Amino acid sequence: MTTDNPTIVERLRSETRTQHDRLEEVAASDKLAEGTLSPEEYLKLLRANYAAHRQLEGLVGKSGEMEALLEERQKTRLLEKDLEQAGEDPERVWQQLRNELPDLALENKYQALGAQYVMEGATLGGVVILKSLNQHPQLQPYQPFHYYGCYGGDTGRRWSQFKQLLLQEVQTPEQQEEALKGTLGAYKLFEKAFVAVQ
Repeated sequence: MTTDNPTIVERLRSETRTQHDRLEEVAASDKLAEGTLSPEEYLKLLRANYAAHRQLEGLVGKSGEMEALLEERQKTRLLEKDLEQAGEDPERVWQQLRNELPDLALENKYQALGAQYVMEGATLGGVVILKSLNQHPQLQPYQPFHYYGCYGGDTGRRWSQFKQLLLQEVQTPEQQEEALKGTLGAYKLFEKAFVAVQ
């Protein structure tokens, strides 16, 4: 494709770069990379991801055409396992953070696909995070990392499948604008969740 007609994947990557970079800043990506993430900071990552995923997956699931996709890619249950393994009550975490999250409505499947793009991208980044977590001696009691290792060796293939779905479903400029709205809304929700746990 020419740059005159970028695909939805190209648009989402380029037009949300600022939001992506800001989210990495508030999500302690530097400490993960340096191996200096403390157990308390790890728990903050889990809490923020749990609250954001719980709200966002609930909204995506309400888009009738997205139920099957979400069912096989749901992360909330994995984050619940990680929280419970760390001695946290997921419902208590949800009650503490839910009012800190912005109201977000996904009005159609294109917005839902845009929101799912953020969650799938986080899973792709989880491969790198998982390698880093496994090298943090102070985090070994929290293994296995269910959320960060959710797709295992299948992560690249599943990311490619999701990008193909985006390319099939989101084609017109109007559909792309709707998907972009969903992506921007999801980034805002994740950022607010990470700020709320600081």
